[in-house]
Amino acid sequence: MKKRISLLLGLFLLFTIPQAVVAKAAKSTEGKSTGDYGVSIQVPANQLNKVITTYYDLTVQPQQTGKLKFKVSNEADQKRTFKLAINQAATSDAGAIDYTATKQKYDSTLPFKMKDYFKLSANKVTVPANSSQLVTINYTIPKTSFTGIILGGLNVSKVEQKQEQAKKTGIHNTYTYAVAIVLHETQAKLQSKLNLVGVKPRTTNAQPVIGITIQNPVSEIQSKLVLKSTITKDGAKFIENTSNEMSVAPNTRFTYDLNLDNQRMKSGTYQAHIEADSKKGHWEWDQTFNITEGKANEVNRNSVFATPDKPWYIRYAIYLVIIGLLLILILILLLKRHKRDEQDQITKPEDQETGDQDGKQ
Repeated sequence: MKKRISLLLGLFLLFTIPQAVVAKAAKSTEGKSTGDYGVSIQVPANQLNKVITTYYDLTVQPQQTGKLKFKVSNEADQKRTFKLAINQAATSDAGAIDYTATKQKYDSTLPFKMKDYFKLSANKVTVPANSSQLVTINYTIPKTSFTGIILGGLNVSKVEQKQEQAKKTGIHNTYTYAVAIVLHETQAKLQSKLNLVGVKPRTTNAQPVIGITIQNPVSEIQSKLVLKSTITKDGAKFIENTSNEMSVAPNTRFTYDLNLDNQRMKSGTYQAHIEADSKKGHWEWDQTFNITEGKANEVNRNSVFATPDKPWYIRYAIYLVIIGLLLILILILLLKRHKRDEQDQITKPEDQETGDQDGKQ
């Protein structure tokens, strides 16, 4: 009976815990497999389910110490150097779990940073051609217990020969293997929650957008999350959007962008109604937000709608120059007309005198 329950639990975790983000390094078109490499883990004794061999899924206890081992394989015909790192799982603004984010702002709800307690035996390894090298991760679990999961990732990337590559192709590509590291202390059920942090205008990829920042403050993954957003201005519908399915890492936040459909950002008072549905719950929020004229102009200046940023006195000077030129043009036209009128008055008496002389004759 216990074996059956363990097998069912293993299958459940296999489909609910995110698989490692594994991106097979592309082969070079020159020479034999000059870009190929791979990463494989040695399943540790405290792996929650030994069937899982593609990432670490560990049962741990406070202050527990241990070692994780993995192999970096170099399938090229020349030696390669690889860069190694431990990262906390983040949530990209596209709504995907990202194990490769080396620079990120950690959410205040995060129990602890994995990189502070999981240490690599080396940050770089050089592997001879057509061989592999074993690397160790030493870890110590903090003494303060946690519920849910802590999610991070091991990242392995090839150190490119930048000058050689740039000389040949002018292009620099980086391929990364990421292997998830999942930590459990208990199997206690958590109360799922999502928070709306804020709704603000910003610029993304040179486009003005309205960003909706969502926080997952709980140590669990929110999967199959769909956001339905309606933005109104002065009672009229401004934006209506339904996202694709997204995944949110534990104790993270991300900003989902609402595109303005090639419109400029405009100042005013807006109302946002947002609904969030995931496999673990339903949430709704309403928020009123203001966009000042200055903020709208700032967003537009940093977008495809960029306009010259001239101080007000320069704009007034331009207006005065234009008005002055118009006045000068009008004055010239008036002077010409006045001169023409004077010539007409001189010409008329001469014509009359000539007519009188003809009559006398």
